[in-house]
Amino acid sequence: MKDFLIENGWIHYATDCPCRGLAKFYRHNDYPDYRVITKGGAGIIKRSGIEIFRTKDVEQFKMKLNEIIK
Repeated sequence: MKDFLIENGWIHYATDCPCRGLAKFYRHNDYPDYRVITKGGAGIIKRSGIEIFRTKDVEQFKMKLNEIIK
C-alpha cells in the first residue's frame, strides 16, 4: 500500500507510537479533507476525521482510493 500511495502523490507525514501498532499517516495536498492510515496490513481512509473505508485487501483499497480521487 505504501508504494501505491507514494506513487499517487500521498505524503507520509506521521508515524504513531509503537504501542499502538506503528500506524503511518498519509495526506495529499489536492485532497485536504482526506487522510490515509496504514496499520498492520490494513488501509484506512478517513474524511474530516471520520473513517469511511477500511480493508486488508490491497486491490479493494486501491479501487476505493481511485474512486475518491477521480
